[in-house]
Amino acid sequence: MSEDLLRELSHLAESVGATVHVVGGYLRDRVLRREPVDLDLLVEGPPAPFLQALSRRARFEPIVFSRREPVTYRIALDDWLIDVSACEPGGLGDELRRRDFTLNALSAPLYTPGAASHPDLVSRLDRPFDPLGGLADLMARRIRHISLAGLEEDPLRLLRAVRLTTTLDGFVLDHTTREAIQSRAGRIASVAVERVLGEMEVILACPRAGAGLRMMREMNLLFPI
Repeated sequence: MSEDLLRELSHLAESVGATVHVVGGYLRDRVLRREPVDLDLLVEGPPAPFLQALSRRARFEPIVFSRREPVTYRIALDDWLIDVSACEPGGLGDELRRRDFTLNALSAPLYTPGAASHPDLVSRLDRPFDPLGGLADLMARRIRHISLAGLEEDPLRLLRAVRLTTTLDGFVLDHTTREAIQSRAGRIASVAVERVLGEMEVILACPRAGAGLRMMREMNLLFPI
């Protein structure tokens, strides 16, 4: 992803006075020097002004990608799909604690009104906010869940752990996380088939698909799926 695009998004946020953060997978992949596959943005406060500015730039209306709280909107911009969600002002830390795994609980300010003293965008992206030890887990190549409540709130995360372990080269699943998934494996049957399919397509397209399927079998996920 071109940093020029991120600068443009920062200018869009500035034009409407919105506090916007980059969160999750983009920052994880940046740390790992991998080509990012998605871009998640988090708006503090009402997301409508920023979404409208983004929509005008993209010449596409946003769609509701997920109605789970917080509601996530998706918009196509050039060759990228950008997901936008919102939290209460000052609620960034709480929002990161509601995410799935520590390595996805990273954030960096895209634009913050009145923060003229912030370092440049590249420096901000390269020094993400990390309240849950995600950077240490990235360095250890470890997939670790944030909370049991998070796994139970969205059981698709049980399968997402397999997908991340399979697609991130050299990563292993934390022992405690593995036990937590195994004891809750039956919950995967409550997830919409379309959401399960999305994760399975990525696992099966990966060169380590066999390892992913064996992991699913070992954790009792394969049969219910």
